[in-house]
This record gives sequence, structure tokens and C-alpha cells, in this order.
Amino acid sequence: MFKKITLDELNENWVKKIHYDWALIVTEDTDKVNAMTANWIQMGWLWNKNTITVYVRPQRHTYKTMENSDVFSVAFFSGEHREKLAYLGKASGRDEDKLAKCNYHTTVLDGAPVIEEADLVFTVKKLYQHALKDENFLQDSKTIYPQQDFHLETIGEIIGVYTR
Repeated sequence: MFKKITLDELNENWVKKIHYDWALIVTEDTDKVNAMTANWIQMGWLWNKNTITVYVRPQRHTYKTMENSDVFSVAFFSGEHREKLAYLGKASGRDEDKLAKCNYHTTVLDGAPVIEEADLVFTVKKLYQHALKDENFLQDSKTIYPQQDFHLETIGEIIGVYTR
């Protein structure tokens, strides 16, 4: 199903891929897997590690699951999944099993929950987490956060890269 590769084997424009293709942040809390569509994601080199940073608003169910798990995954899909990704970005895992409704299945790689239907998956171990704060912005935050619902920033080490 999945083949483990190295980051060096990927030849992608990640800014474009994250912005236009979106991704799913996949978490698990008390044996329930949750996924949320996101495109506020950064990738790079930090603390001598390959890292990925994701941002989740506090009103999202994923916020709690991100706080309570040590690992997560970030999954990318082909364009035929766009409608499902849009749904997963609107519906709440608090209210229903969104993954079952989309007919997605899960497995575990490197201890992290993964969506089997993904084309590319990063498994991630959390390194650092904090909530963004108004007083740390160097510009007016109200244009981005009119309701002051600041994201939880989670920085993690990429521990695995998997492709189909």
C-alpha cells in the first residue's frame, strides 16, 4: 500500500502544493481518529530536524486532539478527493465520524494515524506547541483574527514520508 521514501526523493513545490492541494491533519485521541483539512502549514529545517508546522484554531475539535497526542500525520490527496477535503474542513469530528462518511480508512505508521486513501503522508512527532497571542504580533492581528481566536501552532519532526 504505502512505500517509505526519503524527503530527498520528493520533487514538489510545497508552497503551491499546500496552498492549492490542501492537506489533512490526522490526529488520534482516546482511540478515535480525527482529520481536519488545512492549508496553514509550513515545512522546513528547524532544530537540526526536518519539520512541519501546522496551525489549528481553538474552536476546532482537532485543537483538543492535537494537544492530547504525541504524533500526527499530514496527508495529501489527488484532485478527485477535493469534495471530501472540503467536507472534512467544514464538518466537526465532535459531531460525527467524518472519516467514515467520506469512506476513508485508517492505519498506523510510525505510531501516527494515517488515512489509507492518501497519495502522500508525512508522519510527525510533536516537538513544540503553543497558542499564538495578540501581543506577539508585529502588525494588527485583527485583520487575520477579527474574533481573536488565535491558532495553536504545533511544530513536529517529520519521522516518515510515505507515498503510493
